[in-house]
Amino acid sequence: MGWKNRVGAFWALVGLGCGATEAPRFWGQPPFGAEIQSVIYAATAEPRARGHEEATTLIAAARTGPGAPLLLEYAREPQLELVAMAYPIDLLALDLEAGVIDRPQGDETTRPLPPPLETWIRREPGEPNWQIAEADPALLDRTIRAFDPFRCLNVGRCPGGTPQSCLPCVVPRAPIPPTPPEPPAPPRHLGCGSRSSTTSLAGRRLRACEPRPPKATCGPGELQPPDLDHCLPFSPADPVRWPSPLPMGPSYFIDAQAAPGGDGSEASPYRTINEALANSPPGAVLALAAGVYRESVALADGRSLIGVGATQTRIEGPAGPGVATVSTANVQGVTIVGDPALVVGAGGVLNAAEVILTGARGFWVEGTLRASDLWIDGVSGRAAELTGRAELTRANLSGVGLGLLVAGAGAELIADQLLVQRATEAVVLRHGAQATFTGVVLEDVNGQGLWLQGATAQVSDLVLRDRLDPPQTGRAVHAYQATVTGARWQLLRGPGEGVMVELGGRVELSDVEIQDQGIRVAQADTGGHLTLRRARGVRGGLGGLWLTGGAEAVLEDLELIDCPNLERGHGLMVISAKARLERGRFSGGVGQGITTEGTSAELRVSDLALGPLGGTGLTLAGNDDVVIGDRLDIRDTEGAALVGTGDTYLEAREVHASGARSTAGRRGATLSFNTGSEVRIDNFLVENNLIGGLDLERSDEQPTVKRLRAGLVRNNVVGLFYRADAKDFSVILEDVVFQDNQILLGTE
Repeated sequence: MGWKNRVGAFWALVGLGCGATEAPRFWGQPPFGAEIQSVIYAATAEPRARGHEEATTLIAAARTGPGAPLLLEYAREPQLELVAMAYPIDLLALDLEAGVIDRPQGDETTRPLPPPLETWIRREPGEPNWQIAEADPALLDRTIRAFDPFRCLNVGRCPGGTPQSCLPCVVPRAPIPPTPPEPPAPPRHLGCGSRSSTTSLAGRRLRACEPRPPKATCGPGELQPPDLDHCLPFSPADPVRWPSPLPMGPSYFIDAQAAPGGDGSEASPYRTINEALANSPPGAVLALAAGVYRESVALADGRSLIGVGATQTRIEGPAGPGVATVSTANVQGVTIVGDPALVVGAGGVLNAAEVILTGARGFWVEGTLRASDLWIDGVSGRAAELTGRAELTRANLSGVGLGLLVAGAGAELIADQLLVQRATEAVVLRHGAQATFTGVVLEDVNGQGLWLQGATAQVSDLVLRDRLDPPQTGRAVHAYQATVTGARWQLLRGPGEGVMVELGGRVELSDVEIQDQGIRVAQADTGGHLTLRRARGVRGGLGGLWLTGGAEAVLEDLELIDCPNLERGHGLMVISAKARLERGRFSGGVGQGITTEGTSAELRVSDLALGPLGGTGLTLAGNDDVVIGDRLDIRDTEGAALVGTGDTYLEAREVHASGARSTAGRRGATLSFNTGSEVRIDNFLVENNLIGGLDLERSDEQPTVKRLRAGLVRNNVVGLFYRADAKDFSVILEDVVFQDNQILLGTE
């Protein structure tokens, strides 16, 4: 679709709304007399002039002559009449321009409406026909902005020297600088992983806060607490023999050091867990004394296995799993070793608390696991694999080969306060899996941080830092045909990209901070959808945010700082993609600010501040690109402030461009457009630039359309630079003032 069709479709959406009914409208005009040349429309309802954002209460719009009917839209059915005041003189004689009439601002000088020759009234709803009437004195007492001829004289608009002969002038106002984006809210746990856990390790409470100590080599009977850089004995000097209190139910006692032939009582405990299982009823409570139990345990029928503490009671499966169930069971206060250590088969439900898993693999769940204060440590293979459902509260995965794998249409993981440290990968979700995370810390990860393929995740309060994979590889978060939503993220210090979404994936985040990524802050590719609200990116390697391959992005309150030019450093790169940016600030980079290229790139931007930058501010460099901007403030760029090349379309209002420092010929011009670009800019200020203010090249092969209205070009070396013979050069400059430029016109 060409840019003209896309722009038309855009205004159609603006006018009609998305899925809403058509707004009430008024159009047409009264049967004016032949001498009428101009009309002022007034209303006391709230109409919206078609194509304008601001509704006016008194004066809706002015049009020249009876041949130009008015089109208004209403947010609701109007209750009061619309008045058409007709005059036998043109708008210039009325000191007005066609379009919406601005209201007086502040203490501006005003004047009353002049008495009309004819006054017509049309009421909606009610009588649909126009009726001639007397002008309402109360309406004529209302005021509009006064025409000040001396104001025009001060900017050189009165060549005849007499203020009375001045034409009405539009003195541009500098755009209002955009409001700086609000900083993203930090994760609620403020960098501390799982908060102090109730699990004890060698007589210590488990906790995990930054910085994580280096991994120690522990000997037999030793474990390393997550907050120490050395190992401690596995059991305290004076362990308690039996766990207390015990849950309700018949109780049976087991002690690995007991004499054979016990009956399960405290005085004569069983020696093995399996002996107690064989002699206990469903729902029984099996109390374990401190020690090591070298056996595999199959729990069932609601039985509970309770140890005196995870650092004192240890179950070692000699082959296969340590503890398994396909029924309902409970485990508490033990360390389990196995391959995997813990298994919950299909249909099984296991409740676990204060448990350490170690060995070849952590847990494998096809049924349902509910675990609190879970620590998976020193696992050589995968820490956990889930095809069923798991609910984890205060879970620590440390020193594992691979992290969590959640795969399958029925797989679901709910984790609150999850810490993953020293893993080849942190969390992988695939093939329809779902996950909900709250309070997550992923650090010292050698590969992917959070990887999703065909899965869905909701992640709040995430810290992902210090990834260790080789330079410029891997992603902190990768959504491949997947959906990720979340809030309060910090992605810190990684060699790859911060966030990658592709192949129709969707990432929607708010309150995000991404720092020191080796490649980019974020990228959306191949139909990916990216939404960032209140986001801050600092020091992205190849640039800030890249959109390619038909990707789409919604960006609100975005700040990008210091994106170095390792290859092509851009704060925002839109390549054959679409983006909407509201309230953005890009500064401190040695590369470009924002660039569109490729085919049919679209960018709609408002309240944008660019600079200082080491390259160009905003560049349109593609084919059939469309950029529509509102309130652009571009300052202190090494290249031009705004450049348009190729078959591109730019529509902008309230543009302030200053401080362009390039000395590379005409490219030093602040606003530079050529080679078939179509440009429409209203209300602009171009000042204090090292070379040129405007560069408006003409191309013989691709004619350009350049319309610049209501502008002030001042204090530049060259006011207007053109690259064509004077007879071939054409541009529409309406109410544009050139002031105090060293050279008014310059050419090659």
